[in-house]
Amino acid sequence: MIWRDVMPRMNLALKITNWCNLCCAHCCERSHAKEQLNLMPVGQIEKYIEQYKNMGIPVWDYITFTGGESMAPYFFNRGDYIPTVSKICINNGFVPAFKTNAKWNLGLTNRILKDIADVVHKTIAKYHWIYRLMNIMIICMMLPMLLNKL
Repeated sequence: MIWRDVMPRMNLALKITNWCNLCCAHCCERSHAKEQLNLMPVGQIEKYIEQYKNMGIPVWDYITFTGGESMAPYFFNRGDYIPTVSKICINNGFVPAFKTNAKWNLGLTNRILKDIADVVHKTIAKYHWIYRLMNIMIICMMLPMLLNKL
């Protein structure tokens, strides 16, 4: 067992806005579309991530972004916000995780999904070495069996 399997870890969740395109009665955030879009400044997010990274205690390898609606910037022509925040996470060794209701209009859906796909592509590279190592191990284990059949 590895220490990270038994030690509790700190999680960072950032509420980047209170604006939401829905107004759900059950919402614990009490977010709704009547709110003005006030986004957490990117500089502040950078500071929080830097502090989180340097805490000196076990932390998770992802950072959660929530709201309101975490994809709210797209509703207000701020489509650069999510890719910028994602890049900050990735550059600091973290995977960005966005909590969303996914109730986007068709025009926004393509843009959001493209940006999210880009983030997934960039973050999955962090784990590629594990799959390569597993493949090498499988080949090494199967090589004697394959050689016996020749």
